[in-house]
Amino acid sequence: MIPRLLIPLSLAAGLLLCGCEKKTPAAATTGSPVVAQAGDDVITVEDVEKEVQRRIARNLNIPDKTVLVQEMLERLAAVSRAKKAKLDEDAETRREMENVLIAKLRAQEVQAKVEAIVVSDEELKAAFDAGAGGHARAAKVRLAILRMQGDPAMSEGKRAELKSRMEEALQKAAAAPAEGGRGGAALGFGQVAAEYSDDQVSRYRGGDIGWLDAGSLDYHQWPKSVLETGYSLEKGKCSAIIEDKGSLFAVMKTDSRDGTSASFEETKASLRSSLLKKKRASIEASFLSENRSQTGAEVRAGVLSTLTLPAVPARPAPVADSTPPALPGMNPPSR
Repeated sequence: MIPRLLIPLSLAAGLLLCGCEKKTPAAATTGSPVVAQAGDDVITVEDVEKEVQRRIARNLNIPDKTVLVQEMLERLAAVSRAKKAKLDEDAETRREMENVLIAKLRAQEVQAKVEAIVVSDEELKAAFDAGAGGHARAAKVRLAILRMQGDPAMSEGKRAELKSRMEEALQKAAAAPAEGGRGGAALGFGQVAAEYSDDQVSRYRGGDIGWLDAGSLDYHQWPKSVLETGYSLEKGKCSAIIEDKGSLFAVMKTDSRDGTSASFEETKASLRSSLLKKKRASIEASFLSENRSQTGAEVRAGVLSTLTLPAVPARPAPVADSTPPALPGMNPPSR
């Protein structure tokens, strides 16, 4: 059935619609007879043949030639009206069309190269040997913390009251060390943290804040003085009271783990991922460079210096969600 739909040039005249007397300059440039027309846009015999091939490639239905041309004409008429309404000149529409072109260019010039990327075992071994020192697992420390929120401007009486409360918590923790539990709670402050600590995340886990890289001060939710003290403790020991910006802390080292070197086999997967990422980035950089090179892309600094961007209006503050949380096992209320 499909070969019958490939319209030979000899049948083109029979497919011309009633508007054949209109001038069709596009036909002269394509060299293919016009089979239908909408405004200044035309459908040629070549267009019909290409549409058949497009549908074959996508395993789409191919109707009778009259129906096929009519479907193409209806599409063309809609496009012609859109152009007449200058919708193709709309900035957002142009951007969407540009996105399609960019995507096709990437598929043609980038995707195939990315899919062909291979990382050999030799490359992996060379990368491992070059950065063997970087494949070590860092030493880890696990800490539990009691936190009592204070204010630098609070009165001496309030400060004394807060300190007394922390001393009471530490006395209870020393008198009845946490037993059982999991993770940091096994050696942390146990129920004392739930009773005394103001840190909502850790208080119900015995004060446990998890595993940290030994010596790292990049955990900005905790004061450096607290972290430094915690790292310096012996396993299972608790610090004295630490004051920072009016708040009081006590820290316990609940566990520690020495750093170890990872073997080649242990790091192969992460190394492969890293090398693949670098190769993809190289292909992307080459693509962008080629775009600039072939088009002579440049920024005109003189004009840029005179450019003033319009003021950006302030965004309204987000409206708080007053919807109550759903009860367990119930769907959230609809709005």
